[in-house]
Amino acid sequence: MKEKGYFLSIGAGLNQVPLISAAIKLGYSVISVDRNNHAPGLSVSSLRIMESVTEYRKILKTVSEIPLQGKILGIGTRSYGKATYTASYIADKLKLRYASLESVEICSDKNLLKETAKKIGILTPEKYDTNALIAKNQFPFVYKPSRGSGKEGIRTFHDPKEWESFLKSKQKNPALKFPKKGDCGSGGMDRGRIRSRF
Repeated sequence: MKEKGYFLSIGAGLNQVPLISAAIKLGYSVISVDRNNHAPGLSVSSLRIMESVTEYRKILKTVSEIPLQGKILGIGTRSYGKATYTASYIADKLKLRYASLESVEICSDKNLLKETAKKIGILTPEKYDTNALIAKNQFPFVYKPSRGSGKEGIRTFHDPKEWESFLKSKQKNPALKFPKKGDCGSGGMDRGRIRSRF
């Protein structure tokens, strides 16, 4: 018979709901961590910890102080970045199965991931300088910016004209002009009205 216990969800946002729901379907009670008290996953969780997913020590301390009626048997996040580090840290401390901190670090850094994949024979896309010329025989190709997450900014270019048009549109975006010393201001919302002070 399966041991009854808890699943610790690092995050309770919309992206996390399928993971929380799957844990519940498997018979686990779910403890969800999120600083947003309106996060949709909190409403279906057994226990809630109102904390930022980056506060791994505070989360671990809170979890260890809750009088649970069973053990935490699993941990997970569907997020990326710092939440994965938190899940890895807590999993290590609670002796749960999860990616090691070293693995999380590799997967969080595109260059380290490419380097690691290359070492074990996994082919990865070449890296191109957007300022360099791209030969006609290199089309089509997929462009993924070095910054961003998930699918953000990914595009497929099928011919040189499309690529050139894209590069020109990027150059049209104005650069940020930083204020001179003393030209700073502040603003905010006050009872639904925008207030500013210079």
